[in-house]
Amino acid sequence: MRILYATPLLPFPVEQGHQMICYNRVRALAALGHEVTVIAFYRKPEDLAQSQQELATCARQVVGVHLPRWKPVSNIVSTGLVSAQPLQVLYFRSAAFRRAVASLKPESFDVIHINTFRLAPYFMAYRRRCVLDLLDSMTLNIGRRLAQEKGLARLAYGLELRRVKEYEKEIVKQFPLSLVVGEADRETIAAASGQPVVRLPLSVDETAFSRRGPLPLNRVLLFSGNMGYTPNIDAVRWFMENCWAVIKAAVPEARFHIAGANPTAATLAYAQQPGVQVLGRVASMAETLNQAQMAIAPMQIGSGMQTKILEAMACGLPMVCTSFCIGPIEARPEHDVVVADGPEDFAQACIRLLNDEGKCLEISKHATDFIARTYSNAAHARRLAELYGQVVRQAGASA
Repeated sequence: MRILYATPLLPFPVEQGHQMICYNRVRALAALGHEVTVIAFYRKPEDLAQSQQELATCARQVVGVHLPRWKPVSNIVSTGLVSAQPLQVLYFRSAAFRRAVASLKPESFDVIHINTFRLAPYFMAYRRRCVLDLLDSMTLNIGRRLAQEKGLARLAYGLELRRVKEYEKEIVKQFPLSLVVGEADRETIAAASGQPVVRLPLSVDETAFSRRGPLPLNRVLLFSGNMGYTPNIDAVRWFMENCWAVIKAAVPEARFHIAGANPTAATLAYAQQPGVQVLGRVASMAETLNQAQMAIAPMQIGSGMQTKILEAMACGLPMVCTSFCIGPIEARPEHDVVVADGPEDFAQACIRLLNDEGKCLEISKHATDFIARTYSNAAHARRLAELYGQVVRQAGASA
């Protein structure tokens, strides 16, 4: 099939979860023999050059549209009060992107994959051949964030939530197929819209993320993820405020590493505490994961499926996460992963793994086996191609 894959940001360099999803899918679809063209926004010319070079062997073309830093601000200031669309949709409003889409002749593609509802307005004229990939329910995502916010931030999230609820409910009615990664997200959108929504779990590139030698029993706990993303910021804050002192007192040699681009000033300040390092952007997340004894995901807010869990497990790291965070990932607690809720339980779960090398090694093996069996890129791409086929047949029947 000829596939047009539209995504808000270039698949490479990877900083955010939806970029990793796109990066994995383009390569896996190409490996199945499909022809993929990518169109996305970019900030810096060097990012576009890197993405084109990285995907040269798997994408037919990578089309980039420049998004100056002033443009989203201008969009929101000029139309934010009069438009009913969510601010995150207005953020990506661009005449240049619309022209670039038209120049690709979308009608010539078998299927168009729209990554997140932020780009849906660009493809309304071609809706019959589109797959709307919501990834998460933004109604759930923002609703959970709202519960954690105060003051002006709470007011802003509240206003956005009202727009997102209506937009998410209505936009899925416009396309023949909508996807999400989590069951709670699927149920939320399906109930609001009255439309069927398909759950397609994420995958991980097991060739890139794998165990590269013995598990280092070095007492390093690792949190990975884009540190400019609110749920990740909140997770690290919760862990530092509630768990780290307890763990450090019980295991004095323990160290906590925070890996991910765009750390805030508040996150950087944690490096002043004993045993804590804020690594920022790392050259290879897979290599960084391989240098830790265990990973943590103490998420309290967010939605969808956590790629960080799949990547860590693929690298054979024993993972301690909240039940909220494990969500739709069908791993067995105490076998493939450790699930703990509440500050005391979470801290004690970390202490137990740091002190029990046998348990660490056991879960490490089970984790890698679980990922290879359940969440491989190849299996994910095959299922995605089947769904594309449904849209193609439906479009042909209605032509």
